Amino acid sequence: MTDETPRERMERAIRVIRREGRKAALVEATVEAAAALVAVDLLFAVVPLAGVPSTVPVPDAAAPTPALATVDTGAVAAVLAGLVVFVVGAWLRLRRPAVERFGAVNPAVAEALRTARDAVRADRESRMAARLYDETVERLRETSSLGLLDFRRVAVALVVVAVLAPASIGATTTGFQVTLDSDGGTTAPSSSTDDYEGLQDPSSVLGESEEVEAGSQAVNATVESSGSGGNESREATADAYQSGFGGGAETESQQAGFAEQERLEDAELVREYNLQIRQEDDQ
Repeated sequence: MTDETPRERMERAIRVIRREGRKAALVEATVEAAAALVAVDLLFAVVPLAGVPSTVPVPDAAAPTPALATVDTGAVAAVLAGLVVFVVGAWLRLRRPAVERFGAVNPAVAEALRTARDAVRADRESRMAARLYDETVERLRETSSLGLLDFRRVAVALVVVAVLAPASIGATTTGFQVTLDSDGGTTAPSSSTDDYEGLQDPSSVLGESEEVEAGSQAVNATVESSGSGGNESREATADAYQSGFGGGAETESQQAGFAEQERLEDAELVREYNLQIRQEDDQ
């Protein structure tokens, strides 16, 4: 047995109730903040926002000297959204006194708990107040603080996190994006990944790169040109070109040419030749 008075036991019970209320509020706010974080991160990963830079500079804490590092804009926005949702959610829940919240989920002890709390605030030490304290503490042993958690809200937030978190990671790693056209509609999704599955390692074909030393011997090269002469130069060029493919003749690189005189210019002769060929084919 402890030497606590009934009033002190009641005060300790109220402190426990308030602590459980803060824990429940923080758990709900944390889960909702996580859902907001992954939702905003997925939004920035999938839908590019016009006028918003892809990265933002932030102080680099790892650098030995003050420096700036670039961080993805979507990650920064997601963290800020999570912080805002956490602060607002926790503040709204903690505004309501924990005793009222505890009494709402444990209606059997709600009235006695509020009365005992008011008596503690008024520093009442009468026999009637002591009896109220003892009875309230004894009834609190049969209550539970699990009702302070809104399990439905927590479950919904956890489902959102479980669905959106893998989608956000997949969209970030694959570069999947949905672009918006000028009319505000969506166009076909785009991906920054390369579908090419060919050669990935050029060194496997070309071999390892090596340093090559420049040669020291100078070689003179001469290029001869026949100029832009007339028919005689063309005829000489054509003869030289044809002579390279005979017997054991030496083959040299020459400019291809043709004899000006060998061109057929008589259209009537061409027509008669074609007619003769067709007659021979018909026979």
